[in-house]
Amino acid sequence: LILFTILISLAQYPFRTIKRSSIIIGCGIIFIVTYNVLASPNILDLKPLDQLPVINRVVSLFNSDPSDSVIWRLNMWDDAYNKALESPIIGFGTGSSEMVIEQTRGTFRGSLEVHNDYIKIFLEQGIIGLLIYFILIINILYTLYSRYIKNKNIYILTIATLMTIIYIVSFWDNLLRGTVLMWILFLLLGGVLHYNQLNNKVKCN
Repeated sequence: LILFTILISLAQYPFRTIKRSSIIIGCGIIFIVTYNVLASPNILDLKPLDQLPVINRVVSLFNSDPSDSVIWRLNMWDDAYNKALESPIIGFGTGSSEMVIEQTRGTFRGSLEVHNDYIKIFLEQGIIGLLIYFILIINILYTLYSRYIKNKNIYILTIATLMTIIYIVSFWDNLLRGTVLMWILFLLLGGVLHYNQLNNKVKCN
């Protein structure tokens, strides 16, 4: 949601978004400095800033705690990538990632999902499959953004932003395995592109 809001705002109102973002960042810095001053035992004796739940979640990323989900993901990616290098050209076959991960890591470390669609494709289909997937992504995004630049259509911008976010989030989550999600996503994509095509024909006539 945050990425969607930022990207849409930058596309529609770039200068206003940069200005407001600068104000928000400035206010954040002032808040951090003020909180640290007031948290002193001699003033309000508040909890340290890094113990607040949201802040602690970010700070914990740098503590190398094995139970942390981010550290767990990094270890999973490292194991899956190294395993994929054993068959880098064609991979181990579509749908084989969970079986391969189980053989490599066992079941005692939790989920067998790779939590990274790109490493998963590399593991299952090798560099050939990964290259084809990247070509598909580039083609989709190029088509959408080129049409938006040409027509400034808000529906094209919305689906382009949504697709961009999907491919960003795919770096740390399992989105390709959500078959229904992919159906809905590509139905929306096809519908918006068809609407844009019909709209252009009407304008030409």
